[in-house]
Amino acid sequence: MENENTTVTTIPETSSTVDGHPAGADSGPRYYSRFSAPQRFLHGFLLVTFLGLAITGLTLRFSGASWAAALAPAAGGFGTILFFHLFCAVVLTLAFLIHVGNLAYRIVFRKEYGLVWGPSSMVPNWKDIQDFIQQLKWLNIALLIHGEEAILAVGFIFTIHFFNTHLRPDNFPMDMVIFTGRQTEEELKHRHPVEYRELVESGRLEKLRVEPPPRWLRNFGWLFGGTAILIGFVFLTLMVVAFVKE
Repeated sequence: MENENTTVTTIPETSSTVDGHPAGADSGPRYYSRFSAPQRFLHGFLLVTFLGLAITGLTLRFSGASWAAALAPAAGGFGTILFFHLFCAVVLTLAFLIHVGNLAYRIVFRKEYGLVWGPSSMVPNWKDIQDFIQQLKWLNIALLIHGEEAILAVGFIFTIHFFNTHLRPDNFPMDMVIFTGRQTEEELKHRHPVEYRELVESGRLEKLRVEPPPRWLRNFGWLFGGTAILIGFVFLTLMVVAFVKE
């Protein structure tokens, strides 16, 4: 017989209104803002410059490989490739500094301390440490200790990051949130349950309510993101081939 005193905790549903209509009255899914336009543009700069660094860096690192020797003349020679490598490095550094400056402004002046410690923070907290320890029980990772570290970063982005963000079953074939800046309520519940609960309980969830992403924005995300993933896997393959032949 079940214990009559057992309590079940559930995530509350929202029931406010939007533009004078019940929030759940529309037939489609409810969307909420997750990334602002400046944040998405900054991610675009990071993506493009990282790909540029990866393409030029791998070509310079494996200059003796047949594919690198064929690519270099088409780009104007290894000197030109080195120039674009340094250019991408400068742009990536500027994007990083802009990101850090924005975080400092929001933490110091807007007092958004949740960016440092909270459900929306990317800073590891105690729950992350607990999850990491649990993963170590079934996953053992060995890492090899400016060129070798860069190869490790490229390999990580083109495998772990791509899979975890876009190719895992609940995201496949692509997570569009970084391109549209919007996420459905079900996605928010499933992928960020602690943050969702905090938004509901604080009454801030409905303030993030937005219209579904327009078709052109979704198409742009598919084209831009799909191209980046394709380029990443092509150069990951070339990198592995070059390693095997060294």
